[in-house]
Order: sequence, then C-alpha cells, then structure tokens
Amino acid sequence: VFFFNDTATTEIYTEQIVGSVRCVQETDTNRALCYLKLNQFEKALVDAQKSLKINPKWIKGYFIEGEAYKGLKDYAEAATSYFQTYSKDTSNTEAKNKMDACVKIIRSQQAKQQ
Repeated sequence: VFFFNDTATTEIYTEQIVGSVRCVQETDTNRALCYLKLNQFEKALVDAQKSLKINPKWIKGYFIEGEAYKGLKDYAEAATSYFQTYSKDTSNTEAKNKMDACVKIIRSQQAKQQ
C-alpha cells in the first residue's frame, strides 16, 4: 500500500515522471527523423524544437533541428543548430562539417548579392 506522504513513493513517482519526459523527448526526435526522411522539414523542425524545450541540452535535438533548417534552406539557423550540437560535443565532426558547409553557402549567397 502506497501513502502519498511516503518519501519512497514520491521518489517512485519522480522516477516515472523523469522516464516519461525522456520518452517524449526521444519520441519527438525519432518522429522528427521520420519527417526528415519524408522531406517534411517544417514538421521535423517542430518536433526537434519540442524535444529541446523538454531538454535544452539534448544534442540530438539540435542536430535534427539543423537538418530541418537545412532542408528549409535556412542556412543561418541550420549553422546555429549545428554549432549548438558541436559546442556540446566537440567530437561530433559531422555537425562541424555541416556547420562549415552552411557557412560556405551563406558566404556564397552574400557574394552573389554584391
């Protein structure tokens, strides 16, 4: 029998809440990946950003956000998201390379406008 004023019960409920938040965060990013594969970049972006609201340190969320922005051809935002990924995990060379590629595209676009 559980009592609501029981410390052990409170800890059990806390663990369940934390577990369900992680589950939602992972479900959002996994669904975002599916949307990316379907070229539904707006939907991917919404899910990636929802996962980041749950956990602003979620590296996978930033990377997927970058992919969605890149798909939408918003290279400045994509570069920012890839930077967030790389700054949180400097071993993630894929994020670094994608960030550099976005910066190169931005510079090329700016050169064409001049």
